Amino acid sequence: MAIFELIRFLFPLFPFLMLSVIFVASYWFPSTTLPAMEAVLVRILLGLPSTNTADSLPP
Repeated sequence: MAIFELIRFLFPLFPFLMLSVIFVASYWFPSTTLPAMEAVLVRILLGLPSTNTADSLPP
C-alpha cells in the first residue's frame, strides 16, 4: 500500500519532474529539438495558448 501512497504523493509533481528531465537532457544532448520541446512543455504547464498558427485559426 505504501507504493500507492507514494504515487499519489508524486503525481502532482509529475509535470515538473518531466520538465526537469527535459532541461537536463538538453544539457547532455544539445540539439535543435530539445529547446523547442522545453518551450512547448513550459507553455502547456503554464496554460498558455499554443504558438502554432494552425491552432489559432478560426474554425
